[in-house]
Amino acid sequence: MSSYATAPESVFDQIRSNFLQKYKTNIEKEIYHPKDVERIKANSNWLRAFYKHSIDDSDKTVEMIHDVLKWRKDFDCNNLLIPGKLPVPEELFKKGALFRRNEDNQCNPLLHFVIKTHKKDQFPAEQIQRFIAFFFEKNYKFNTEDPIVLLLDMADTGYSNLDMDLIKFIVTCLKTYYPGLIDYMIIFQMPFIFNAAWKIIKNWLPPQAIKLIKFVDKKSIKELVHESQLFVHMGGTDTYKYTYIRDEHVIKPAIEAFQSVNEFEAFKSIEPVKHDRIEEEYSEENTIKSFKSKSDVIETSSTKSKRSSKASLLAPKNSIKQEESTSGNVFSNSIISISPGDQIEFSECDGKNDNIQHIQLKNNSKTTLAYKIKITSPDKFRVKPGTGIIPISESVQVMVNFLKDYHLSNNNHRDKFLILWTEVSENIQPNELNDFWKQASLKKENIHDHKMKCVVRRTAHTKISEASNLSEKTECVAPAKASKILGDNVIVNTKMEEKKPEANGLISSLPKDETSFINLKLYNLDKNVNEILLNQQNIIRTQSFLIKLFYILLILNMTFIAVQTDFFNRYV
Repeated sequence: MSSYATAPESVFDQIRSNFLQKYKTNIEKEIYHPKDVERIKANSNWLRAFYKHSIDDSDKTVEMIHDVLKWRKDFDCNNLLIPGKLPVPEELFKKGALFRRNEDNQCNPLLHFVIKTHKKDQFPAEQIQRFIAFFFEKNYKFNTEDPIVLLLDMADTGYSNLDMDLIKFIVTCLKTYYPGLIDYMIIFQMPFIFNAAWKIIKNWLPPQAIKLIKFVDKKSIKELVHESQLFVHMGGTDTYKYTYIRDEHVIKPAIEAFQSVNEFEAFKSIEPVKHDRIEEEYSEENTIKSFKSKSDVIETSSTKSKRSSKASLLAPKNSIKQEESTSGNVFSNSIISISPGDQIEFSECDGKNDNIQHIQLKNNSKTTLAYKIKITSPDKFRVKPGTGIIPISESVQVMVNFLKDYHLSNNNHRDKFLILWTEVSENIQPNELNDFWKQASLKKENIHDHKMKCVVRRTAHTKISEASNLSEKTECVAPAKASKILGDNVIVNTKMEEKKPEANGLISSLPKDETSFINLKLYNLDKNVNEILLNQQNIIRTQSFLIKLFYILLILNMTFIAVQTDFFNRYV
């Protein structure tokens, strides 16, 4: 029996054939979603994920495919990611229960689940399940190559946050419905009162799945995630606070992987549509200059900390320093040349068309190289091929597709690309690379890395439209509330379409991009003020109730004293 990583293509051809033949009637009756059936027909990487979760058993793999495809059709998974729509009410997203942020030591993205935000029966169970499935579907790549790490943040949780039905749904999703989604799971600071619940949950899991669950505290979590990638309450240095931004969740479905070399080559040759652009780069503040070998590389302070942490983890212990040079935006040493070197630039990002750029990798060594490209935001970019082999003295071209739905995000300048490479045997096969990189990352031996940052340049029209869109969101800001907080000299426009003499105030005199930034802050400020006022109203109601209760008790007490006094006077 072949391992899932080294099994030849013929194994998956046979699994595919057995499934299509055994469940031919189900396919004709559309018991499964047609899109999922097409994935089975074309995507051996998904079959490999099923094969792995079935412990390399072909018959069990076929049954698992049937169960998963039937559930996906019944749960309507293929309609979770609808352009312009959210599958559940926005209130669920505003709580900040689930969000993706940072990555672990192996460059796997972290999906945070903040347990203290969940209360059972606060929302219908079906909505909660679709909310969680939305994030699973959004991060699922239908293979074993791009896993995430699920981080259950159980800090400050209690019995009121325990929901066994929800836990069972999550376990079932990870165990059956989304094979290959996670690399492992981190449970941070689980209270001892949940030990009894954990004993029940263990019975739902196979032995190999239990090994993937890591219980950690502030100290032990740093063995899995670097300090710079952890929130402050976890013992890290990241001061990020979740803020709901609708545009970050409303996306189009993930682009399917190319199914043939010819299809990839045809798509790779497509050039992005040209537009007039504005020469302004959105870069991070507090930029510092660091020195890499003999040449200068502009790098941000946050990037520097991430680079140093990952370099110390990935660099071989007894490796010899190699001469590196960066000139003309080309990184080069005696092993590999990477073009572009320091940064990959996406121009004319107008939000209407995907933007395509290429990374050129050349083998300068005398041995075959294997490479792998990691991204801090894989939902924004599609890298084809993400892993590959570079023969001696040859080059490969990697396509990077920047999805149009993310062109207008303000965080694009924070995205990074990590290129890993190592020497391999010339007999290695492409289908062995996934397992090879997983083992190599664990050993951290003889792996070299180079990081490049992402630079996004936008068209002038796009910037003006973005400022206009942000301004539209501020129409509901209450001027009285904003004036009390910001001062009377700050004038807030209540209706953007009406031009009034007051428009010559402090905000309107600023450039449009700064105006939109301030208006967005005012919009968020107004929401916070409304929440405070709502809390104050609740406190006043509670206070009024307590006062009434006090008077009722006082009257009852006085009545009781009067009755006792009358009784005493009668019999004395």
